[in-house]
Amino acid sequence: MSHPVPADTFIAFHLRSPSSSGGKDWVGCLANNGTFHRFWGKVGQVNQHQQTQGNHRDLQQLVKQKQAKGYQVIDTYHSPAGWKSQQSLRSSSAKAKKESRPLSPVTVADPIQIKASSQHSLAWDF
Repeated sequence: MSHPVPADTFIAFHLRSPSSSGGKDWVGCLANNGTFHRFWGKVGQVNQHQQTQGNHRDLQQLVKQKQAKGYQVIDTYHSPAGWKSQQSLRSSSAKAKKESRPLSPVTVADPIQIKASSQHSLAWDF
């Protein structure tokens, strides 16, 4: 699961660099008000943060610099959809919820009576 981002984030990238000590995670995100957030730390222990003013170009430039150092993009975030890796999980859980709903009650009609008659016959045309 990717790192949580501030509520007003509209785009973010989660990058990871493998290493002998377990690897490093870096998350860069841009908020609607122009705040550029950067979070980083060991894989699973992202505990450092820096924020400045920035724009989409600044975020893309830093992502490219990280990729040049061996980081790989493992997830992307776009508002309002959220993290791409979690979209399939959300749709799967929505399907499960949809499929697990109780069935609607069925209206049962009274059976009809059919009387056999020598004047009428049934013919199949196949």
